[in-house]
Amino acid sequence: MTSYDAIGDAYDLVYPDTKERVPFVKDLLKKHGKDSILELGIGTGLFAIPLHEAGFNIEGLEISQVMIDVVAQKAPGLKVHKGDMRDYTINGRYDA
Repeated sequence: MTSYDAIGDAYDLVYPDTKERVPFVKDLLKKHGKDSILELGIGTGLFAIPLHEAGFNIEGLEISQVMIDVVAQKAPGLKVHKGDMRDYTINGRYDA
């Protein structure tokens, strides 16, 4: 169990301002032609889900199973790898 497992269900309430930054990130990715994205520490998908819905090819990496379960409920088509970013071997290519 990770510390994020304990707050997984309330995570979106703790970071409500994240949604305000999504348009900036989306514009930045488009400006630089980045389409294939791996979000390390995807959490509950606050960035990844809107980007996925906007057509970006995005996947996530997350250590907390609770967080992964939240993403799966909110966006069933979004792929999330379970692992620790400190020692995870990436088996793909991403531009961002």
